[in-house]
Amino acid sequence: GVKPLARIHHMSVLGHDPVVMLEAPLPATERALKRAGMRIDDIDLYEVNEAFAPVPLAWLQALGADAERLNVNGGAIA
Repeated sequence: GVKPLARIHHMSVLGHDPVVMLEAPLPATERALKRAGMRIDDIDLYEVNEAFAPVPLAWLQALGADAERLNVNGGAIA
């Protein structure tokens, strides 16, 4: 009788140039959105790995995502 809180529409695993590895979430997100037939605004909350501080900032800028929806429960740095 438990109701799901969320649904995974698509998940992408993507290799990227190790010299610019910090940018890997960008093409992975673009691929996932395209394959799911969604836009970034269709998503309520975003979870982006904060292995390095610039990653979520670059992700926000490149995708034009709403910063208020990003890592709302904290992240690796928090």
